[in-house]
Amino acid sequence: MELTKRDTKMLQGLSVLAMVCLHLFDRYDYDGLFEPLVFLWGYPLSFYFGQLCDFCVMGFAFCSGYAHLAMYRMMTPGEYHRASWKRVMTLYCNYWIILNTFTFVSIVTGQSSHMPGSFWTYLGHVLGVLHTYNESWWYLFTYVILVISSPAILRWILNQHSFTILSVSLLVYVMAFLVRYKTGWDTWLAMQAGKLGMTFFEYVIGAVFCAENVFTKLRSCQHRINKKIDTAGSAVIWLLIFGGLLLGRTLIVPNMIAAPFSGLVILVGFVLIKKPLWLERLFLLLGKHSTNIWLTHLFFYAVIFKDFVYIAKYPILIILFMMMITLGLSSAINALMSPIQKAMSKAK
Repeated sequence: MELTKRDTKMLQGLSVLAMVCLHLFDRYDYDGLFEPLVFLWGYPLSFYFGQLCDFCVMGFAFCSGYAHLAMYRMMTPGEYHRASWKRVMTLYCNYWIILNTFTFVSIVTGQSSHMPGSFWTYLGHVLGVLHTYNESWWYLFTYVILVISSPAILRWILNQHSFTILSVSLLVYVMAFLVRYKTGWDTWLAMQAGKLGMTFFEYVIGAVFCAENVFTKLRSCQHRINKKIDTAGSAVIWLLIFGGLLLGRTLIVPNMIAAPFSGLVILVGFVLIKKPLWLERLFLLLGKHSTNIWLTHLFFYAVIFKDFVYIAKYPILIILFMMMITLGLSSAINALMSPIQKAMSKAK
């Protein structure tokens, strides 16, 4: 059986939780900000999780590639184009609500020099091409480009051998990584090309998984293994894999170039492992609010309310505090978005 909407929503919940963990704890300068309770080989345990959680963009891109190919197969080109337009416009409307809300808050709190700053800076953020207000907003414009270009990408995936597709997109990923992190080119165009090229590879992996029905094959394989190994044994194996990734991504391969590969293992494991109902409901809740958590969380630790969530002191309390704030705020944003989404759904 392939991924369902429920599965992808939980993956989005996992990805946004990883994003928050990455941004809060993937740092060496924690002294004075929060107090880690557990250390391994000189690093806080929270740092290990922060390092491993750099798969967050991979999770969102993977889900998008998977879902887009599934829709592309079921729709006519015209239907897919209209659906894509609605996705982009709905995301922008959601983004504009958040942009203007925090612009107002920034002005009220005496930080107008940063946000909105100049008219042209504000306009660049309205269009989504700038992200100086909130660094995590870089994914917005990258996602829009992928959605706009997705018909060509998906046709290519359906008409070529998967090995060729993955090889070419991996080459693009490596080149984009070098442009983004190693060349020293800091122009907007170079940075955007680097981000797009890296995300393109992660998007393509999701689409290829859909095209090749990979999860059906993996579940079939898992079923055969489960005949030989009981549930407890399977859980131990996955726990060992996760532990290896947790240590390896910090102590052996700390570079984020490995994020798509470690991330893919985590995403696959998350889908295949049987989860208790309460855990599924938790990740479904996070998935429902994932867009708003992504777009708002940075304001409560890096911009406007700098270091605010760190008052919770301990890592587990900090991330719970962040989730309480962003989930509450997301509920209000969703209430404002509700009539817009209804209007979008009726639009032809």
